[in-house]
Amino acid sequence: MEAATGTSVLYVWSALANGLSIFGGLISDSYLGRFRVIAIGSLFSLVVSPNHPIFIFYH
Repeated sequence: MEAATGTSVLYVWSALANGLSIFGGLISDSYLGRFRVIAIGSLFSLVVSPNHPIFIFYH
């Protein structure tokens, strides 16, 4: 893959990753409600973060 093609792929991937997260947030808020999404996300973050190998290694 040439450098120009790789750069284009990276920019498209970055734009999709950022754009789809906003779109997913809007959809989840409309179906579940803002506070329920925040509660689920916080619970998921508390459960997953302490079990991640980087967290275990550095703390």
